[in-house]
Order: sequence, then C-alpha cells, then structure tokens
Amino acid sequence: MMGQPGTSLVYAKANGLRDRSDPFGERDMYKLLVRRLGPENHFISVFEIFRGEATGIGEATELATETESGFAKAVRVRHDDTTDIIIIADRDAAEGKIILSDYPGLSFSGRMGVVSLRGDEVDRLWMLGGSHVSYGTMTLDADPIYEGTITKLDAEASTAIIDITLPQGEMWKGQQLLVAGRTDGAYEIDSVLGVEGGQTTLKLADEPIFTCEERDAFSIVPSASVSRVSPGVWRTGGGPVQVGMVDGKTLPDGQVMVRANGHGADSRVYGRTEGGAWQPLDAQVQGPRVSVKLDPGSLGGADAWLYFSRGGMQPTDTTAPQLLEGRIGRESFGAPQSGAADLGYIAPVDRISLTYREAGQLAAHVTPTLVGVTGGTVATRVSTQKVRGAADDRWRMVVRPRRGSLGPDEYTLIVPVGDEFGNESRTVLQFTTMGHVLAFEQLAVVDSSGKLSKSLGGELHTMFYRSEEPGDYITFGFDAPATRRVEAALRFTRYSGYGIVQVSIDGRPIGEPVDMYAAGLEPMGGLAQLGELELSEGRHTIRIELVGKNQQAADAFMGLCDLVFTPVE
Repeated sequence: MMGQPGTSLVYAKANGLRDRSDPFGERDMYKLLVRRLGPENHFISVFEIFRGEATGIGEATELATETESGFAKAVRVRHDDTTDIIIIADRDAAEGKIILSDYPGLSFSGRMGVVSLRGDEVDRLWMLGGSHVSYGTMTLDADPIYEGTITKLDAEASTAIIDITLPQGEMWKGQQLLVAGRTDGAYEIDSVLGVEGGQTTLKLADEPIFTCEERDAFSIVPSASVSRVSPGVWRTGGGPVQVGMVDGKTLPDGQVMVRANGHGADSRVYGRTEGGAWQPLDAQVQGPRVSVKLDPGSLGGADAWLYFSRGGMQPTDTTAPQLLEGRIGRESFGAPQSGAADLGYIAPVDRISLTYREAGQLAAHVTPTLVGVTGGTVATRVSTQKVRGAADDRWRMVVRPRRGSLGPDEYTLIVPVGDEFGNESRTVLQFTTMGHVLAFEQLAVVDSSGKLSKSLGGELHTMFYRSEEPGDYITFGFDAPATRRVEAALRFTRYSGYGIVQVSIDGRPIGEPVDMYAAGLEPMGGLAQLGELELSEGRHTIRIELVGKNQQAADAFMGLCDLVFTPVE
C-alpha cells in the first residue's frame, strides 16, 4: 500500500475531549495515518434511532440541489404519512440560496434545514444556522449565527461575558457557545443574565471547566422552527423568528395556488407562551401574505404559539384537554394526579382507551410513546373521535399497540395531546404485564453473609452483592398484596464477574440455579422463570445464595434487579 503513487504517511497529534473526573489529565491523542488521494465523493447516511420496534423508514432518496457557490446535499425521507426533506450545506453554499429541482417551491439559506410535510402541506420548518426557509404557504426567517469575542470568564459563577448583544429570554437555554479552535470548546448556555453596554452576560450550564480563555472568538449557531398544531395555529421554537403564511393551497412541488378570497385587511395574528393569554401581535399584510416578527422572550417564555386569524376572530381558549378516565383491557382508572399514574399489573391488551374533556377540537395528530424497560419502543396506532350521546366536550382516544407486542415487561405510555389552539397536556401511565414487580433496590435487607451490598443506582437498576464463595447469601423481606397462585421470576443483570445463584422463598428453594454470567455488561438483561407457588398475603423473605460460578466468570458477585410475581389465571 505504501508503495502506491500519491501515498503519504502522517504522524498526527490532536487534543482529546476532557474527562470531568480528571479535568487536568492527559488529553492528547496520537495517530499514525496513511493517506492516499482517491475520487472525490460525498456520502449521505440516514439513521433511524430507536430501541425496540422501528417506526419504519419507507424511502430515502437523494435530491438534486442548485447552489450559488459551494456544495449542498439533500435527501427525501418518507415514513408513515410524513415526508422529510433534509438539506445540509457547507459554509459557502449556506450564504446563498439553495433550491431543489424536484421542489421548485422550496427555498433555503443556511447550514442545515428540514421541511416536514404531511401530505402536501407543511407540518414543520426547522433550521440550524439558517436565515431563511420557505415551502408552499409557510416561510421562516431568523438570524443564522452570532459571532464575537469572549471578554470575561468567571469560573466560580459559571458565567461568560461576550462582546455582542443577544436578545434576552429563555430561548437560549440549551444552545451552545462554541469557542473557535478548541475541540473541547462547546459550552451549553443556561440563560442570559443581562445585557449592558453592548455586552451580554451568559450563565453556562453544568458548572463547566473552562479550557477557553478571554479574547477567544466564539459563535452561537441557533436553531429555529415553526410547527403546525392545527389549521391556523403554529408553534415556534428557538430564537427570534419571522413567520409568514400565504392564504392558499400548497401544490405537490411546493408552489402555491393563492385563494381568490385570501387574507384581507382584517386579518390578525395572536401570540402566547405556555400558560399565558393570547395577545395581539403587529403583523404585516401584503395581499394574500401575512407575516409577523416574533421574539418569544418578549412574551415571557422560550416557545410561542401563533394564531393566524381570518376575519379578525380572537382566540380565548387557554385550557388544555383534561383526562377524565381511562381503560386498559378490563381495568378502569380515573384521572391521575398531576397527569401521571402507576396502574400496577395489567394483563396484556391490544387497546388502551382514554376519555378527555375538551370544549373545542382535539388536535388531529397525536403521537404517543409506548416503551418497555427491556423491549424498547412499541409501535402504536391512534384514533380520536367525539363521544356520541355524551356532553359536547367529551372525546375518546384509542391507542392500539401492535397486536401481540405487549410481552412480559414494564411499560410507560406517554400521551401528549393538544387542542386546536395549542393548549397541551400530557398523560403518563406506567403499568406492567409481568405481574407484581418488587425492585431489590427498594427491599429491606434482613440477613446476609456479611459482604458488601449496595445499589448501583442510575439506569442500572441493580442491587449489587459482593459474594465471593459458595454459601454467601443475602436475604430480603417483601410483602405480597394478596393470597393467590403466582408464577415467580427473577430479573437480574448479567456480567462477566457475576456467579450462579439459588433462589429460596420462605426457606424453600424454588427453580433451578441461575447463571448470571455474560461476556459483557447487560443491565437487567436476564430473566429466570422460577416456577409456580402459592403465595399468601403478608410478609415473606427471599434468599439469594451463591452456589458456584461459570468457568469463564472472573468473579462470583450478584446483580439483582427485580422479583416478579405474575398471577396464574
């Protein structure tokens, strides 16, 4: 390889990322690279991030782009009833106008932009480092980048003063202050503390360790977005934006057919932030086009809702849909406190019904999330309709998991629901199809062979016991909620240093010995069925005893997660 023409050997040294646990430790990386010039290619990769069942990308197609300079790439991704058009550009192309021959009605200027369509209509416009994106009836304009110099740093207060003026408000929370020339120079902004004399004081998140210096150059590349909530109602995100809407119909190529009786002089735009009242905004009306320049911070929040009113109709509704009751299989439940409830054991079902009170119209598109602890995301279908024969303000929503997909697991269902004016509420339901789940981290230790036991915390959800030789044991106490016949199971973490254990309940061994060994760490990765038993209501004990270890295991420790009792029907 080294003998081929155009080949060179490069010895490189680069700064690595800092380790918060050892902030002043060695961070340099050393690389030996072989470089040979090849054909000039650009690649596009589309990733669908999921755990469990994929939502399903139906198509990913590269689209031809036209730029004034530099290069840009675009791809169309279709999934379910949504089409995403994604554009990425280099710095030169971002400063000019980027158009797509397949969509002559689309225009973009910036580093990255996304146009999401539902059918032919715009569902969302999003930009990162962008100044303009338009498609069909909607346009979005924003400041693409803020650049300047750091004038002062205060490590104790976690603040930085910069030599430019930023609009005040909560929209900066989560944005990144990027220091030029430093691989570890990204600092998350928590808030803008104040603006004075052409300078802005930033509060930085997570008490950062400063590796930058005063007089370093920086940039802030903000995101901006506008998303459809319902016809006429849109939600904005990011910094100050200008949103425009044409009263017309979007054609398949992104161009617009203007309505003959479009917006008139009596058109109005109203805005509000979460929990606030609708306020009239100054809008510009030019023929069929209405536009408004919006600083969400001036309304008192990070995100804002816009209502484009025809005929001067003023919105007054600020009440979110309210969950009244629900049913999962044969189990009914009332409205949960604070929108969240733990429903306990539920037999596997293929239908979850929720009834809401909403005087207006529920939003047309609801995207619930159903996630299992071990199985990940479960695909669902949703339908909503007004309840016939009941009060005018009753709506029923039905969430249907894919048939047969709710296996033994612990689930969380999150249902965000809104109305036609962008008032939103969220319902969080937790339930298990495994039975009565007892987490060892929450059980009292009543006896042991005297070795170290501790909760590993975080997402490991594991109670650790440092068993070392056969006969080492740990005993927990637990309460059974009712007298009945149950199927018992032990959920545990698998690891290269874990041993083989025998489980006993009330002094009687149950099930076969359980091997906790795995070549790598698998939090909550093991589930051992222990068999059936009659369990009476009241206090019991479970003893986990080390009886050996796998020949490949380095140690013989224990990693205990849950004791599970599933009723035998």
